[in-house]
Amino acid sequence: MRLGQTHATTPDQEPSLRVIVGLTRHMLQIAQYEDWLTLVSLEEARSELIAAFFAQPVADDHASDIANGIREILAMDQDIMLLSEGGQQQAVNGLRQLHRATHVIQAYGDGQAQMA
Repeated sequence: MRLGQTHATTPDQEPSLRVIVGLTRHMLQIAQYEDWLTLVSLEEARSELIAAFFAQPVADDHASDIANGIREILAMDQDIMLLSEGGQQQAVNGLRQLHRATHVIQAYGDGQAQMA
């Protein structure tokens, strides 16, 4: 992206930015539902849209709108990352509980075998 160039944005660029912002908003909702697999899939699709959008120079007269869109996306991305970190910690805690339960079951099984 090169600001300051006089190339006009293509007609697809403005709607594409709205699509990217909307997709990011949807990703935030998905993160709130803790649907991590869907979130990863949406991020892959969004990355392609972002790359395509910024492959073209941005006209000066659209730079402000695009900057606002970028700020909105970054703010939502920060919320998504915070939710993801919380989800990751929940997964780690769940795995620890599962690991402890497995040890308890093994210990019980070992105790039963010794009693037989």
